[in-house]
Amino acid sequence: MNSARALPTRALPRRLHLEVTNGCNSLCTTCVRTRAPEPTVELAPELVERLLAQLPELESAALQVNGEPLLYRPLPWLVRELVRRHVHVELNTNAITLEGEMARSLVDAQLPQINISLDGATASTYARIRGVDAFERVLRNIRHVLRLRGAAPAPRVVLWVTLSRQNIAELDSLFDLAVQLGVDGVYLQRLVFFGYGHARAADSLHGRLTRGQSLSVARATVRARAAGLDVAASGGHAPDAMHRGLAPDAEPYRACRRPSESAVVMANGDVVPCCIATFVAPRDAITMGNLKRQSLAEIWSGERYREWREGLRRGEAPEACVRCGVSWSL
Repeated sequence: MNSARALPTRALPRRLHLEVTNGCNSLCTTCVRTRAPEPTVELAPELVERLLAQLPELESAALQVNGEPLLYRPLPWLVRELVRRHVHVELNTNAITLEGEMARSLVDAQLPQINISLDGATASTYARIRGVDAFERVLRNIRHVLRLRGAAPAPRVVLWVTLSRQNIAELDSLFDLAVQLGVDGVYLQRLVFFGYGHARAADSLHGRLTRGQSLSVARATVRARAAGLDVAASGGHAPDAMHRGLAPDAEPYRACRRPSESAVVMANGDVVPCCIATFVAPRDAITMGNLKRQSLAEIWSGERYREWREGLRRGEAPEACVRCGVSWSL
């Protein structure tokens, strides 16, 4: 068992994840929103303005948790506001509506990076995992954004792939497609499973890669990088290493810095300690407070957040944390 180690908590988070809307136009078989749909709500711009005013040292913001941010009409305004504050912004999107005025507005706003979910190299695999027939439309929109960008350095365009047994056979083809499209990189995302659709233990590769599969992933990565792609994986791991499992008694979750460095704001104003927790625990079990009733400083230094952090440090992790690093990469 690891010994507890006191790790400093920032006075306020320097990183934010903002779920600007919980609405979505996909039906992904790996997403908790497909299993348990919610009434659509959006972050009010005035709430966002109050939040940003409390965070003068904010360094980065990811726009998306479990909804599709392109459905949020004030999105270009929000990107401009964050860029004006010198915040590094990443937009995580399915890119189905990354077209027309929205696409142009985001490029004109100097959005630093767009991460586009593309979980298959073929239309059939894409539809099986993402629940909608939008593969060709997404490819068309990726090419459109790259044309709008032209020779400018931003936005960087990165394909995000949740790697599982459902699509590992297409990894080489996915890398080839990325090169053909001319995107800047591919990010291999962990599969967080919760017993629904294609988010089941049987779909996971974590701790289950055969030696042949591990070598195949490593070789495909080398080839993709040689072709100029930036290839990365969840948790800062090498793509093949992301799926190496650890024994439960290793308590890998004790190394997690998310509750001490970043905050996740849901579309209804709830503040939760991390995105992964929204997949594996009821909302009331992970809500630290709500920005409609409290300041972020009050929530960040409040009793629920302190208990959550101390539980991790003592090795008495909340239920939402115990599988991190064990069932999927930390």
